[in-house]
Amino acid sequence: MYRKQDPNQLMLEGFVTPFGKLAADNRWVKQAELTPWDYIEEAYAKNFSPNSGTPALSARIAHGAIYVSEKMKLTDRETVAYIAENP
Repeated sequence: MYRKQDPNQLMLEGFVTPFGKLAADNRWVKQAELTPWDYIEEAYAKNFSPNSGTPALSARIAHGAIYVSEKMKLTDRETVAYIAENP
């Protein structure tokens, strides 16, 4: 099952951490602005039943993890650790 994400989702630049806001020149913020999220979500959602099964992770999380893994040349375990350490 896949549930479409809220179109008014907070942009990465507006995300506030205990250390402050993410900078507009942050490489991940820049990449998120260039990514065609609607297209990715549409293609991703086609892989799931519309009304049965456990809800899938959001397309942003799934694609973002794959992108980070490929960009940083990380193993699956390293990717999980990297994302957990640097949300």
